[in-house]
Amino acid sequence: MSLSDGWLEVVLEEIVDILDSQRAPLNSYEREKRISGKSTDQLFPYYGATGQAGYVDDYIFDESLVLLGEDGVPFFDPLRHKAYRVEGKCWVNNHAHVLRAKSGVSDGRYIASYLNSFDYTGFVSGTTRLKLTQAAMRTIPVPLPPLNEQKRIADKLDALLAQVDACSERLDRIPQIVKRFRQAVLVAATSGALTEEWRNADLPEWRHVCLSDIADIQGGVTKDSKKQQASDEEVPYLRVANVQRGYLDLNDIKTIRIPSSKITSVLLEPGDILFNEGGDIDKLGRGWIWEGQISRCSFQNHVFRARLFNKSDQPKYISWWGNSRGIEYFLKHGKQTTNLASINKTILDNLPIALPSPEEQREIVRRVETLFAFADRLEARYAAGREQIDQLIPALFEKAFRGELVPQDPNDEPVSKLLERISELKMKQPDQKPKPRLKSLTKRRHMNTKTVATLDELVAILDQLGGNAMAEILLTESGLSDDVDRFFKLLRAGRNTFFEVPVGSNMPIRRVADANQ
Repeated sequence: MSLSDGWLEVVLEEIVDILDSQRAPLNSYEREKRISGKSTDQLFPYYGATGQAGYVDDYIFDESLVLLGEDGVPFFDPLRHKAYRVEGKCWVNNHAHVLRAKSGVSDGRYIASYLNSFDYTGFVSGTTRLKLTQAAMRTIPVPLPPLNEQKRIADKLDALLAQVDACSERLDRIPQIVKRFRQAVLVAATSGALTEEWRNADLPEWRHVCLSDIADIQGGVTKDSKKQQASDEEVPYLRVANVQRGYLDLNDIKTIRIPSSKITSVLLEPGDILFNEGGDIDKLGRGWIWEGQISRCSFQNHVFRARLFNKSDQPKYISWWGNSRGIEYFLKHGKQTTNLASINKTILDNLPIALPSPEEQREIVRRVETLFAFADRLEARYAAGREQIDQLIPALFEKAFRGELVPQDPNDEPVSKLLERISELKMKQPDQKPKPRLKSLTKRRHMNTKTVATLDELVAILDQLGGNAMAEILLTESGLSDDVDRFFKLLRAGRNTFFEVPVGSNMPIRRVADANQ
């Protein structure tokens, strides 16, 4: 990416404070135990890799921060967040890096937006679960404009992305609206309402029949390799996965060997109506029409075929009936367990159908197909709009970080001055090192080999732990596990002067200097 005039490229660690050492993971059991019986005003957000993961009864941070996922994050999906901002009191676990924008140098909103647009190729490792180590994160290159321009970019992105989100939210209502439209069309078609004004007195009344009254119903072939012979003909066959509700998915077609003596009876013919036996509830009785898409195609035993006696009857009308009004019947009369449901041939035989005359069936099919074609066009326009929005977000980010989203101001403080300020900050903190990450008591070696006797010694132990430790860890490291009263006496003596001590038996004890940074 070429840099705009007046911009410089820096690495992330130069423009943020990395506070990972202050993170503290809590498992769900610990969190549940700690929040049990507490009111909402006693709880604080608990954040992880991609957002809030619950609540806890204390906080580690109380400021504006950028959290960047460390693992389990969609690093290579340009439309999903990898970083997000938090404000105020919160707790962060070890699955998110904790970044604080350096005052006078960088803007947290700018940083978060950039990290969401960054290409992490070469910076993350792993296959099934990608991980961004702190070492790799520190070296992420960042195009840095003047601070005021960072703020203008962030303001503009906030405004534009809010508009994009609002547009996206409205657009994403369309698939559900179209789905309800299709359902309403089928209800009208199978009730007679769709053709009510078309129907005339010369047409016969609708009659009520069972499926077996108007069609021959047959189950398919069982795939049993032990019974198949090399001399049997190998043909394609439809499975439950191929027979969807209102369409056929023919992308993955398997084959089966069928004896020549049986094959004629199990080959599909154009106009055959297919019904699924079941599986999960969504598959129960669903189906569509075979139109001869594949030569010499059969069907498995978990799919039923209905072949109409009267070729004037319309297969699509019968299938639409089964896919809409048949659902309730199949659920009521079929066999059900917790997550599975099925129907047998007898139940399918008795499927009740309100059948209009062949002339009206043809008119119903014509009108439904016209309305469904309209729905198809809406879905195509939705897909095109969705694609444009998905392309718009990366394009906005690209424009923003090329310096083309907002005008530049010659009065802005140059980036070179920012870098001087960064150097000055480094000079003031030459010995600052990352604080060690807290580990489980069962996995860490105790640093202290003697019992703490004075307040100064307890302060020194906490400093060795990075200025922030759970009370249980500090107690163990102090050697005062057998003299808890003395431990808390020392804590009280240093409270507010050396320690920030929250209420609770196992809360994070913080050095006052660290807490007030």
